[in-house]
Amino acid sequence: YKHTLFVARSQLLHYHFKTIKIPRFKTWRSLAGLLIKEPLRKLELNFTCRQTTTTLKNADLINVPNMHDLIELKQRGFEQNKIIVQPFGISTKRLSEFEGISNFNNPTPRVAFVGTFDVRKGASEFPKIVQIVSENINGVKFRLLGARYRSKSEVLSYFPPKFHDNLEIIPNFE
Repeated sequence: YKHTLFVARSQLLHYHFKTIKIPRFKTWRSLAGLLIKEPLRKLELNFTCRQTTTTLKNADLINVPNMHDLIELKQRGFEQNKIIVQPFGISTKRLSEFEGISNFNNPTPRVAFVGTFDVRKGASEFPKIVQIVSENINGVKFRLLGARYRSKSEVLSYFPPKFHDNLEIIPNFE
């Protein structure tokens, strides 16, 4: 395999788990899970980080999605000249190509969130985000797509009732 370019596209969230604390829902179930599962999670995290380090050290090129990951790898001793940053998301040029597609003109400002509704993806902060945005943008609506393991009523239970009419919850989609 001497003549094969080995490019690693890495999601380095597990490296960041060693330095950041994810907020948890303050429930008895969450606390019990923390006490029971946390030691195993730490072992698994250490194993995953070792595997990632081995893979990245053997890569010719490491492709990361943001500057945080670049900094993380530099701090872990990886050569910066073999790391490139290619952000997720859509470029300004590509976004402009989409602007002409829809002739739907809806004056209601909307915020969409795509992803599971869990603490790792900001569920514990989301009610505060909805409150702040709602206070600053009149008539704003929120669409949560892919809450996945939670029903509509379960997701709504995390928000004050005054925001329920502004939330559209779509737990699953194709």
